[in-house]
Amino acid sequence: MSQALVTGRDALVEKLRSRDCRHCSDGTLVEGTYKDNDAVLCDECETPALQLW
Repeated sequence: MSQALVTGRDALVEKLRSRDCRHCSDGTLVEGTYKDNDAVLCDECETPALQLW
């Protein structure tokens, strides 16, 4: 079951990665860290689109 969760997380991150940011006009979503959590966030405004705990 743990493997299914990892696969689900990876799929979600992959879906969001490289999309345009909805909060600013110049940013693109990238994998990174936000408040010590894995996240997908904007490379310009650093607004998270997804945080993973």
